[in-house]
Amino acid sequence: MIGAYKKLHSLEYGSFGSHWLVEDNNTKQYVINLIPTNTITTQELINLIEIRKTLKSANLAEYFNWFEHESYYAIVTEYCAGYLFK
Repeated sequence: MIGAYKKLHSLEYGSFGSHWLVEDNNTKQYVINLIPTNTITTQELINLIEIRKTLKSANLAEYFNWFEHESYYAIVTEYCAGYLFK
């Protein structure tokens, strides 16, 4: 579990964290990007989120939420099945 989300499987690991396919209690699927808290400050994350929330494009996964989970920041976004992660 990542917060209230059930982990389904790993999608990828990168230099900025890892991505997980997850689902909520209603079985709706999302992607969570886990970023280690020792790589970015909370204020830097909030600044990135504020910028991300202003970006609207059909080519960007929709941003939903962020929260702290253990030693990670978890950023919840739309899951675009078949586009980025296979």
